[in-house]
Amino acid sequence: MYDPIQSNPLNSVFESFSCSLRYNQAALAGINYSNSYRVGYRGSGLLHTAVGKHTLLLRNSEGNQQVNDFPWHIDLKKSKITRNQATNDFKETCTIWRDFVTTYSDIPIKAGEPIKLILGYKVYLSVNWNSAKYRGVS
Repeated sequence: MYDPIQSNPLNSVFESFSCSLRYNQAALAGINYSNSYRVGYRGSGLLHTAVGKHTLLLRNSEGNQQVNDFPWHIDLKKSKITRNQATNDFKETCTIWRDFVTTYSDIPIKAGEPIKLILGYKVYLSVNWNSAKYRGVS
């Protein structure tokens, strides 16, 4: 999310959140904190252009910092991994939410006002892979 408070004409600053779901048989039964990964970021880097292992993206690189306290949360009841038995394809849904007012962010969010977001995805074929096999952004 674009941070209008910390940004200036020469440097855009973002509040970012990465939600990753690890596929295993237990994940098909439901998402919980043991099969989901949550990482927060602050800085000028963009997650969709970052390269590397998902847990190391933008970690304390120039102008960026992974943060332990962040305003975004996973909705465990709405997040899921489903499998199409006929095609053996999988679909991952990671639903996140954020309070309008939070001590973890100085970005104001108000009902009825537009929010600048960049949404994307990266698919790693294993937790040990150092780069994403597939990626996209909207």
